[in-house]
Amino acid sequence: KKPTGSFRTPVEFVERNVAAKNVKPVVQAPASLKEEPANIEIADSFTIEKAAEQKRTYASKSTSPQARDAQNLSYSDAEDLLNQATELINKGSPMEAKRLLEQIVRDHPDHDAAITELALIHLLDLKDPVAARGLLEKAAGLNPDNRIALGELVEIYGDGDPGQGFAFLRNLQEQNPYNPNVAQALGEFLLEDQPGAAAKYLESAVHNGNAAALPELA
Repeated sequence: KKPTGSFRTPVEFVERNVAAKNVKPVVQAPASLKEEPANIEIADSFTIEKAAEQKRTYASKSTSPQARDAQNLSYSDAEDLLNQATELINKGSPMEAKRLLEQIVRDHPDHDAAITELALIHLLDLKDPVAARGLLEKAAGLNPDNRIALGELVEIYGDGDPGQGFAFLRNLQEQNPYNPNVAQALGEFLLEDQPGAAAKYLESAVHNGNAAALPELA
């Protein structure tokens, strides 16, 4: 006797075939298999093994919220989050912005703009210049044209450890000898204590196209 029709799950099909004496039961079917739809049509060759295979295929097509959250942001998504973070900062919600910026940096550790905004939150809102300095150094290292990061570093070094500041900026200048923004930052950093050396770097900045360094030379 052969049953006809289709069944909601693979297990229902096997149990009906066992009742009709078409399939010899080999194992007890797990109850959890009955919970997921498969819409399997009847086939004489259907077995418990095929039922399990269908269960694995069904499960592989579904993605949990946790798995979706673990997927990396695309760069365009990161830019959207950066815009949202900027709006939150402007509205006076820096901690909400910080959460978005940390998400960007987690998925795009080379995103110097997000790193810079995160540094400014540490500096201005959390009053943590040490954490801010580390982030700003990273941003400037990634993008030596990042004038905001360079300018804030000059201020932080002037208020903290000038020796470390000179070492970082000098090393950055050696890596980018023709970058006018790095030359300007180094010149501004040295201007008060070493005006002669500062003038050399500021002249280099102007020569390489950074007219913003002109007022410092006057």
